[in-house]
This record gives sequence, structure tokens and C-alpha cells, in this order.
Amino acid sequence: MHRIARIAGLGFLAVACVAAGGCGKAITVMHYPAFYSPELRTIAVMPFAPLPPEPPSGVFFTDRLVDALADNGAYRVASGPQLLAELQAAGLTMPSAPISPPASQPTPQGQPSAEYYYVVPTASGPPLDHLLAALRRRGGIDLVLLGQVTALSVQPVIVQDSFPYGPYAPYPYPLYGPYGSGYYTAYTYENQATAAATVELYRVSDGQHLASASRTATVVSVGPTRLTMEQSLGRAAQDAARQLVQIIAPSPETVKVTPGAIETSRRAEGGGMKETSTFSPSDGAMMVTLHLPPAADRNPFTLTVTPENNSNRTLFSRPFTWSAQAGQTIEIPLAALGGPGDYRINLQRGGQTVLDKKITMR
Repeated sequence: MHRIARIAGLGFLAVACVAAGGCGKAITVMHYPAFYSPELRTIAVMPFAPLPPEPPSGVFFTDRLVDALADNGAYRVASGPQLLAELQAAGLTMPSAPISPPASQPTPQGQPSAEYYYVVPTASGPPLDHLLAALRRRGGIDLVLLGQVTALSVQPVIVQDSFPYGPYAPYPYPLYGPYGSGYYTAYTYENQATAAATVELYRVSDGQHLASASRTATVVSVGPTRLTMEQSLGRAAQDAARQLVQIIAPSPETVKVTPGAIETSRRAEGGGMKETSTFSPSDGAMMVTLHLPPAADRNPFTLTVTPENNSNRTLFSRPFTWSAQAGQTIEIPLAALGGPGDYRINLQRGGQTVLDKKITMR
């Protein structure tokens, strides 16, 4: 009964989608930050300001964010002791006393560098100005990222789970035999790790502030392979770092293109446009206006027209780059369609049809 009801429900949904002109399609686009331009090639990542009173937290999170930027691949990354040495050679004054953890407090990945220099992201004035000046003297750096760790902790939590048992199945220990069937509840202690950080991004050439972001990630170790406390912390920091990178660097993002993304219209008498899907040769041209998600900004698409019964025959094709700010309207001469009949307006990306719309020529 449940299976029949589910199938019936899916059938109703499919009919409703067809009646509405389709249910849209999820596609992957490259999401570009508003400030991004191809000229921004290299980013310097300064060591994150630590979470007091735990200096190692800054180095721990910085390493994860550098790895996430390297995986993303949009920028060349400068960081670590070599960058600090180059900035010091360029005139950046390092702290007189290196920041290091108490001897009783081990770090997740060893001791930080003896020349561990950071600028608090919200700081203004000489420290930031000195850093930007040293970066300009060093040369070859387009962006600089400053960060502050705001949370880095791990604690045990009780996790409840239910497991089935049946004849010759373990209940709840490796014991086998015809003992009936059912579920048993198990309670286990697992590691719950939380990592959070805030970042500020600046352009080195003029010191302009480009972006701010804060992200938090929580990881609970469950399943047959339990994570150690250190592994849980690393996983949470890794997740938070990846979320931050998605904000400051071009990154893939899945968006949904809705059926209303393709709007067709003709010129109306007295000026203006009239939305329609039925045209006649006297209309002269069909205007196709596209409504895509903002995240699709700067992504390439192609608009084509094909006969309803022959998708391999392309009558019109126009590549374009979507602009979230300016939008996109394409004029299609009706003479290109070749006469009365039904046609398909196709929105394509990477050679694949994302969405289409049926129109009729009388």
C-alpha cells in the first residue's frame, strides 16, 4: 500500500511538472565573488590570529585554509615561514617575542614558527598598513587574507543509534541463534569537534577591503571507524576552511534553473513587449529573455532553436555569457525558423540542454 501510494504521488508530480512546462534542472556553475577578476592571481595567507589562550589554534587553522585554497586552484598561494621571511626582508617588523604555546599544552601539528606574525582581521592602522607596504615591496602578491580563529574545540557527546537483529544476527553482542527479530538501542560516546573562523580579504595594490566572511563547522565522529580527537578537529577545521574558500575564490556551485527561465515575447503595437509562445511571420522577430540564478553570473551558455521533431537540426545558435546585473535578451529573426510549425528554444551549457521551451509559428 505504501509503495503504491508513493508511486502514485510521483506520477502526480511528474504530470504537474509537464503541465507547468518542466520542473527545472540542477546544474553546476562557477560562482565568482563580486570582486573577482582574472588579474587577481596570487593570494598571501597570513597566519590566523589564535583563539586565546591557545596560540597553536592559529597555525592549525591556517594550514587547513592554505590546503583548501590549493585544492580550489583559483589562486597561487603564498604562506608559511618562507613568506614571513620575505616580508621581514622587505621591512616588516616581527614581534620581539615569538608566540608559542605553554610547554604543558601540545599543539595539533607541532610548535608554530618562531617568527609567527599575525594581524587581527578587525585591526586598522599601523599593523595592517605595515603589512600591506611590505607586501608591495615584496611584489607579486595581489590579495592578502587575514584570519581570526573564533572556535576550535572537541568534546565527547552521547550518540544514540538503533540496530536491527534477527535470527542468527548479533544481539547485541556476537551471539548467534534463533532469537527472534527487532531493534536494539545502543549509546556510544563520540567526539564532537567544532571549528570556526572569520576572515578579511584585502587587495594589496590599494589596500581596498574586498570581502568579510565567518563560517562554523561541526563534525561528530560516527560509524564503524571512529575519529580521534585530533582527527575530528582537523575534519571540522577543514570543512570550515572550505566554506570560507567558496566565498573568497571562484568555486563550483549547484543551482536550479526554473522553467520560467526562458521568457519569449514579441513587440506589441504602440511599443513595448508582449509575452507569448505563439508567433506569426509579421512579428518579424522573437525576443528571448533569460532569467538565471545570480550565481550563474559570468558563466557561458548557448541559446539554440530546433524543430520540435528534430533536435539535431539547429536553426539558430547564439553563445553568450550571462550577466546577473545586465540580464540577457536575445533577438531571434523569425525568418530563421523557416515557416509554420512547432519549435524548441533550448538553453544549453557545455553542449547539454539545461532547459527548453516550446513555441509555435503560425
